[in-house]
Amino acid sequence: MRWVELTPEHILASLFFVPHYNPSYPGKIFPVLVPGWTLNYEMFFYLVFAICLFLPARLRLAGLVGTLGALVAAGWIAAVSSPVAVTYTNPLLLEFLAGVLIGYCWRRGLCPRGAAAWACLAAGLAALVHAAWPASTRIPSGCCAGGRHRR
Repeated sequence: MRWVELTPEHILASLFFVPHYNPSYPGKIFPVLVPGWTLNYEMFFYLVFAICLFLPARLRLAGLVGTLGALVAAGWIAAVSSPVAVTYTNPLLLEFLAGVLIGYCWRRGLCPRGAAAWACLAAGLAALVHAAWPASTRIPSGCCAGGRHRR
């Protein structure tokens, strides 16, 4: 059984959704209740979304895409170590962006229908299975395309 180390800083950061290293799990960015790490991302997304509502309507989507995209790109370019920077430059933010873009397409009737919809569903399920499959059993990258194996 693991003991939880509670400090005033840890509790306050957790209550205010500020990403921080958990004293009970060295090197891990977790609030007091570990599953609450997802709330840090959600609250940040809602903050950025709310700020974008101050933009003219025609610029809101571009503002959200640009902000989240720039943050993720900055995370790829820069070596960040602070828990706030690590969290808010994480590619996981792109999942929120995907949800926004799906909603945008849905509201404008741009989503595929019929066979195209089923093909998209199948491709999505295949991607999910591939992502969840243990890496040790995957086909090496480039194997089917005639690529060379790196050693």
